[in-house]
Amino acid sequence: MSKFNMLALVCFVGGAVAVVFQAISSMMTVGTITWEPKTLVTLLGDDRFQWVNDISITFFYHIAHFLVNLQVFLLAFILGAIFLVLGMIFKD
Repeated sequence: MSKFNMLALVCFVGGAVAVVFQAISSMMTVGTITWEPKTLVTLLGDDRFQWVNDISITFFYHIAHFLVNLQVFLLAFILGAIFLVLGMIFKD
């Protein structure tokens, strides 16, 4: 198994763990079940991503803003898919 495939597997497992954690934490609320999105901004704080607002090129600003506000499990699954494709292209 190549290094990229191992990274892909770790990302997929991390994404699955994030989904399970988010599902369990949403079911622990009293009353109705609420799904609160976990993004990098909500996990690490707004002050760590102020640099995104300083990006002057609009195209890169929108990409960075999208990635920072993407839910963590989706980000892990996307990174896993990228590493899986890289593992197919670059065989070790």
